[in-house]
Amino acid sequence: MSAEALVATDQPAVLIAEDDRFDQIILRRAFKAARLGVSVRFVEHGEELLRYLRVDAGPPEPGSGTLPAVIFLDLNMPVVDGWAALRELRSEPRWTSIPVVVMSTLANEEDIARVYASGASAYFTKPTSFDDMVEAIRRSAAPWLTAPEAAGRDEPR
Repeated sequence: MSAEALVATDQPAVLIAEDDRFDQIILRRAFKAARLGVSVRFVEHGEELLRYLRVDAGPPEPGSGTLPAVIFLDLNMPVVDGWAALRELRSEPRWTSIPVVVMSTLANEEDIARVYASGASAYFTKPTSFDDMVEAIRRSAAPWLTAPEAAGRDEPR
């Protein structure tokens, strides 16, 4: 699957680095079910993710609408894995402000601590049920996709 060009839209873009086609289908459906109002785009490995950002992102101007609002990153991918991609994302000044949500099958505390120490904004272990995936996406992406003034608007007072 080749990367699609980042295009400015009314919806925030979420870029997902995931090599497994089945996981891509589940993630696409889960984002739709989460109703976050985002466009979802996929790349299949870390090298493609970095190339996608280098070629299509343009100048690093805030509010330019060219960078993704959030990147979801699988750690176990071919070519360039998620660990190397995360290091590169955090070493490039124009990408350091993009939240990176790591999703993986890793579940031990040392690996999770290493994920955060490497610069991830959030982490979740890939759930085994669709409903849990939807909830994990909501919890991990919503903080960066919801305007602060809108947060709590629907809460009873």
